[in-house]
Amino acid sequence: MITYGPEVLDHADDLVAAYADVFSAPPWNEDAETIRQFATRLRSDATRPGFRAVITTSPTGRTAATGPTVTPAPTVTPATALTTTAVTTTTTTGSTGPGRATTTGLTRSPATTGPTRTPAPMDVTRTTATPGTRGEPPTHPTGIDGFATAWLTPDPFPEDRAYPHVAVQLGPARVRQLLVGALEVDELAVRAHARGLGTGRALLAELTADAPDGRAWLLTARKATDTVATYRRLGWHEVTPLPGTANGVLVFLAPGHPDRPDLFGH
Repeated sequence: MITYGPEVLDHADDLVAAYADVFSAPPWNEDAETIRQFATRLRSDATRPGFRAVITTSPTGRTAATGPTVTPAPTVTPATALTTTAVTTTTTTGSTGPGRATTTGLTRSPATTGPTRTPAPMDVTRTTATPGTRGEPPTHPTGIDGFATAWLTPDPFPEDRAYPHVAVQLGPARVRQLLVGALEVDELAVRAHARGLGTGRALLAELTADAPDGRAWLLTARKATDTVATYRRLGWHEVTPLPGTANGVLVFLAPGHPDRPDLFGH
């Protein structure tokens, strides 16, 4: 399901629950205050130009009934065309910069106090009935398996959250060429039971399907090695920092970005 702008707030409680489930775990280890900040930030982020969110759920919202069974792959509802006005609801979070993404949850963009992340997919998830349930399948914490949010990067380039780390690495010319006006993936999160099933790939593909001229980007924490590996595996292209400017975040361009590094060696 894709929503634009403030419509995402209809799902706020479930999104916050999924966010907490994914990003309270390593390597993010976010605390209750950071999770509260995400809940607050979601209300303001939903008013940003181009804001959209993609939410995915399991077909049944429940795990397999018996035996180790592979959880059914979630589906994502096709997006509708995005208007050019400030719209309604991917990379870097109640953290410090643009969104982030992870493979253990899936990715997300820079956060307000730290870089973004994307949880990487893990081995195929297998589930069994929990003790004491007599074979009854446990219900997931909420119906949401994963979600991604994004918006259009404004001009001038922001100076809060993790944006200064990006500006230092790329320099003004590349920031304008590669990022300004592009779709910025802010959060990408996939719960443990939905990893390894292509959930993150589907969320990113749907979220960026109508990015302006294919221009989409995200940043993630350099320390999140599994997440970084996932983005590379999904065809996202790392932007090389200017000499001597590497810091705690990495910037990735979408596979369809017209100025991606594999074409021009940025």
